[in-house]
Amino acid sequence: MIQICGICGKEFEVRKSEIKRGRKYCSRECSDKACSITYRGERNPSWSGGPVKRICEICRKEFEVSRSAIKSGRGKFCSRECYWEAISQRYRGKNSSYWKGGPPAKRICEMCGTEFEIGRTRIEKGEGKYCSPECFHKAHSNRFRGESHHSWKGGDAKRICEICGKPFDIRRSRVKKGYGKYCSRDCNAKARSQKFRGERAPTWKGGPAKRTCEICGMPFDVRRSRIPKGRGKYCSKECYGEGRSQWFRGDNVPWWKGGISFFPYCHLFNHSLKKRIRSFWRDNFGDYCMLCGKQRGSIRRQFDVHHVFYDKLACCHIDHLKILISMTDEEIESIEEATSPLLELAKVYKLNPEKVAEIEEEKLQDTAIMDRYGIPENYRPMFLPLCQSCHNFTTHGDREYWKHKLCQNILWLTGGKSYYTNEEFLSRSTGKTA
Repeated sequence: MIQICGICGKEFEVRKSEIKRGRKYCSRECSDKACSITYRGERNPSWSGGPVKRICEICRKEFEVSRSAIKSGRGKFCSRECYWEAISQRYRGKNSSYWKGGPPAKRICEMCGTEFEIGRTRIEKGEGKYCSPECFHKAHSNRFRGESHHSWKGGDAKRICEICGKPFDIRRSRVKKGYGKYCSRDCNAKARSQKFRGERAPTWKGGPAKRTCEICGMPFDVRRSRIPKGRGKYCSKECYGEGRSQWFRGDNVPWWKGGISFFPYCHLFNHSLKKRIRSFWRDNFGDYCMLCGKQRGSIRRQFDVHHVFYDKLACCHIDHLKILISMTDEEIESIEEATSPLLELAKVYKLNPEKVAEIEEEKLQDTAIMDRYGIPENYRPMFLPLCQSCHNFTTHGDREYWKHKLCQNILWLTGGKSYYTNEEFLSRSTGKTA
C-alpha cells in the first residue's frame, strides 16, 4: 500500500503488517522528528519545569542550567573559566593543604653573600644555605680540604728524582705502591731504558746479527727476531726492490698467464707509444682532453689513449699474426724470439681463429674509412688522448658515429697525424734539453 509521510509529505510503500503495527513515517529520521515534536516540553512524561536561570558566582552573568545539574550540586558557574577561578580562590593561601607559610623565604648565601629566594619546604630539609651549585661545591671543597678530610694522610710527600735530581711532590698513597721515584714520564722512560738495556732486558736474544746483502754484498746489522720471519736478506729498500723484481718474474709470479701482459693489445702498443701520443697532443693543443676540454690538472690520473677505430691490434700487421697462427707449437718454439709478446699473443688467437677473421674484416672496414678521408699511410693508425669519462662514453656508445667523428676532427686539426715517431720524439727531447 502507498501512504503519505506525516513529516516530510513523501509517498512510500508500506505493508499491511506494518500498518497494523502503527507505521506512519517513511524513515527513521522522520519518525525521530515526530517523536521529538510529540514529547517536547510539558508533553514529555519526565518534564520537570525546563531549565532554570541562575547567576554565576564569579562573573555575575545570568545563564541557564538544567534542574538535574542543580540537584547534583552543579550550576554555580557559567563556564569552565569561572569554575577554575573559583577553585583557585577556594584553595589559595592558608586554605591549601600544601600551605607552608606563604611566599618563598629570602636567605643570604653563606659563600658569596648574595641574597636569594628558596621554598620553605627546602629550608625544613636543611637546604637553602647556598645560592647555586657552584657555591655549594666551593663550600664542600673548603669543608673537606686538608686535615678536615676524613682520608687525610699528612699531605703530599717531598721526593728527589733519581734521574734529574729535581725535587717534586707526590701523594703518599702512590709512594706506598712503589711510585714516586721519577718526576716525569721522560725520566721514567730514561730509567727503564737504562734498567732494561742489552742483556738486562727480558727479551734479549743476543743483539743484532751480522748479515750480508744478497744483492750488493755489503755487510749490515739486523734484529734477530726478523730473521726467523724470512727477513734480513737485503741491506736497504733499493736492494729489496731489486731482489723482489728478480724473484717475482715470469713463472714465479702467482698471476703469471704466460707472458701476455699486453693482451688483448698488440705488444707495440706499449708505454713508449702512449708517451709519444700524449706528448704530441700536449705540445700542439695543451694538456687537455681532446673531447670535453677537461684539464689534466683537474684529474688524478693520466689521460687514456683511445684507439679511434677500436682496433686493439692496430699497431701489428694482421698478416704476420696469421702466419704465426698457422704454425705449429713446435715451430713457434723453434723461433729465436719465441718468448716475445707477439708470439704469445699468436698462441692465444690460435685457439680462437674465428676472432682473427673478425679482426681482419674490421681492419678492412677501417682502412676503407681512412682511404675515404685521405689519411696518409704514415699517419696510420690514429689515437687520441681522452679523460676516463669520455673514453668510457666513446667505447660504450655508437662506435660507427665516433669513428667518423674523431677521424674528421684529427684530419681537421693535424691533417691525420696523432703521435710522434721515435725520431721526432728523440729530436724533440734533445731540443728541449739543449
